Amino acid sequence: MKKKKIVFCYFAPKEIDYTPTDIGYVIAILNQKFLSGYEFEIVQLSYEITKGEEDGGGKIRKKIIQKDVDLIGHQNPDAVFLFIENVLWSKVFAFGRAKSVMKELRRRHQGLFIGLQSHKIQIDQMRNILDENYADCIINGDPERAFCQLSYILERKRVPGVCYSMKTYQENFREESDRERCSLADNLDDIPSPYLEHVFDAHIQDCQARLGNSFRAFLVSSRGCSFGCFYCSRSVKFEKVRYFSPKRFYDELEYLFDQFGVYRFFVLDDAFLYSKQRLLEFEKEFENRLMVNPSMERICLTIMARPETIDKEVVEILAKLNVKYIQIGLQTINPKLQHYMKRTIDVGYFSQIREWLYKYDIELYLDVIIGLPGDSVEWCKKTVCYALSLDPFFFQVKQLYLNPNTLFQLRRLEYAIEIEQSEMEFDVPCVIRASGVDSKYFDEMNDFIMQKIAANPQVYWRYISKQKLFLSDGLYRDQKNTLV
Repeated sequence: MKKKKIVFCYFAPKEIDYTPTDIGYVIAILNQKFLSGYEFEIVQLSYEITKGEEDGGGKIRKKIIQKDVDLIGHQNPDAVFLFIENVLWSKVFAFGRAKSVMKELRRRHQGLFIGLQSHKIQIDQMRNILDENYADCIINGDPERAFCQLSYILERKRVPGVCYSMKTYQENFREESDRERCSLADNLDDIPSPYLEHVFDAHIQDCQARLGNSFRAFLVSSRGCSFGCFYCSRSVKFEKVRYFSPKRFYDELEYLFDQFGVYRFFVLDDAFLYSKQRLLEFEKEFENRLMVNPSMERICLTIMARPETIDKEVVEILAKLNVKYIQIGLQTINPKLQHYMKRTIDVGYFSQIREWLYKYDIELYLDVIIGLPGDSVEWCKKTVCYALSLDPFFFQVKQLYLNPNTLFQLRRLEYAIEIEQSEMEFDVPCVIRASGVDSKYFDEMNDFIMQKIAANPQVYWRYISKQKLFLSDGLYRDQKNTLV
């Protein structure tokens, strides 16, 4: 019996080290659940932003879309699912580009089953996709659970979190399916690993060969975030914080290190530092691995952290875990806006953190947001200057963007938030106006930030706003530092 070919597509820039781990988990689960009957393929689609007035009326964009559709068609699939979000950058929302790809797919392959996957998709966007028949279904629930009933999806039967029309969208809220659901326990170790199940073997091998063995792989030791920052979509993606064991974490790391020579890792957790006891367990597990495999001393970790979770002892443990880079969200030092981050410390604590990091040669990545409701030019300038005083290795300044289902979206009227109206191909929209923030604010901050960039060439900058995109030379692939 011929296996059905299922193609999963994702959008990510080709110049950045990226692994679609969200799709990997789905395939690992499906491989475990369906021992036969399906064949799965992962396809990376283009992430090239074009402007119609600059490319001859959109001809370049049309060619890119046709190339992507050719790539999908070459797989001769029975079904294709487009994942339009991203495991690393919450700003990514490739709704506009996915619509164009699906429209062309539908034109060329009328019998092909087309699905769209997104946590962020809104009702009006769903209605547009389904009413225009761009897709046969939208998966807006947990994909790891939904895809466990893949056969039902392809037959357009009731599956929680899957919509085939606006009618089934409403039904999903009114009643639960009585069909067997994929039972994923609170212990994340019960979810099969995409690395250990060999989902990404070819991907990792290809990336290592292409990048001279400097590829940086993603690892995850937890899911979820309990802080609930007003602007962040991470807290609304998972219901609660759950953990993989240190053993599972290092099983994956050691497999990638031994089999493919990967030694650079980015830990995607929001909760990596939630528990000092858990960090000590990681330290013990790593020590045990080093005793058997001392060459693992080469590994290099990049992590993200809340400042509240860092103290001197934590930094000491991180150094023993070979954490070389730590990314922290400063966001703003405006005292009236600290509740947006649910921040329980004084911003002066960042200076103390910096001293601990200096001692153990851990480099600091800092994030700042411009355009927060209630901000002012004066406070935003102070924030940028304070951030630079911390001597960051990497400094990311981003204009506030409005992610669906966040507190800022739910309270748009309260904060007088206005967003750019044109449909974006790959991103959620920027906030262009809010209480206390207007075009004059952004103009003045843009000039100020560009001055600071020119005056601080020793810092790696990523500045992203509606007006400007600036990336330091060598940011994506520096010979010495290979940042990403």
